[in-house]
Amino acid sequence: MAKSCQSDQMKSLRKSNDSLKKQLENARKDIKRLEERVEVQEHASKEHNGRPSREVQLETERSLSVLHESESDIQSELRAIRKPLDDIEEGLGELEGAVEEFQDYSYYFNIKILGVPELSDREKAEDTSNLCVNLFNKMGAEVSMRDIDIAHRVSLRDTSRMGPKPIVCKFI
Repeated sequence: MAKSCQSDQMKSLRKSNDSLKKQLENARKDIKRLEERVEVQEHASKEHNGRPSREVQLETERSLSVLHESESDIQSELRAIRKPLDDIEEGLGELEGAVEEFQDYSYYFNIKILGVPELSDREKAEDTSNLCVNLFNKMGAEVSMRDIDIAHRVSLRDTSRMGPKPIVCKFI
């Protein structure tokens, strides 16, 4: 049952992540369109440089009027783009919190045991679980195989370090 709950949580986290990716892609497209509009306006204003002065003056006045209106439009679009980006940022914060909570919960029932000699080079999870049961019982804890979800050896992070591989024992 715990595995089903974790699986559902992972599916939910993946769905949230996919949704945030789509929002981010849409925001990028909006920014690209805005950049293209600004580029078109800049190009149009550069074309006016070769005209006679009176014509340039009138065109400049019209352009300034249009640019002023366009600036308002651009400001509105920037505000419209910022909102999804703020939503994405908030969603990423929530997703990060959920992932941390999920990881904390997944490690909540784990115990890492160091220094226990390996039974063999190819020690099976069942053998490691039995080893853990014996170890915990000798320590005075009443533990049975039903209490352990899985126990297995994990690789050493520091390869220069010698000794047996640590055991991770996950309780139900």
